[in-house]
Amino acid sequence: MIFVALAVMLTKMLKQSDLDIIAHLRSDGRKKVTDISRDLKIPVTTLYDRLDALKRYADIQHTTLVDFKKLGYKSNVHIGFKVGGNDRDALESYLARHPALNSLYRVNHDFDFLVHLVFKDIEEMKSFLGVVRSDFTLLDVKIFDVVDELKKERFLSK
Repeated sequence: MIFVALAVMLTKMLKQSDLDIIAHLRSDGRKKVTDISRDLKIPVTTLYDRLDALKRYADIQHTTLVDFKKLGYKSNVHIGFKVGGNDRDALESYLARHPALNSLYRVNHDFDFLVHLVFKDIEEMKSFLGVVRSDFTLLDVKIFDVVDELKKERFLSK
């Protein structure tokens, strides 16, 4: 409930110009501030101030999006884990440190974690699953192989 209230409060704090700035950055993170300023008709100094505020309040970060297949990582999976016993914290710690981890989420609806992992091949992924199944009490595992990325990182972009 607190997270919902925080999200609503943050949305109310954001101006339309803030959302426009975020959309420009999400569409092209390398775009020059002067170009964004010109596109949005916002003075450069104001844009820098808004960017500084957005970095503080919305945790805006610069990241690189990667086509894993082109780098030789052929197994791109999302896995849902439902954990039994007292293994929840231990599994979370294991997953958080695993070199194949791209994203880790705590979720609901009968699962504890949703994990995005990237492996060189399916055998590496099977080896990972073998370790997890032998070392932790799992009540359910759902594996979703990413066959094709249709859209990626589109929310709040132009």
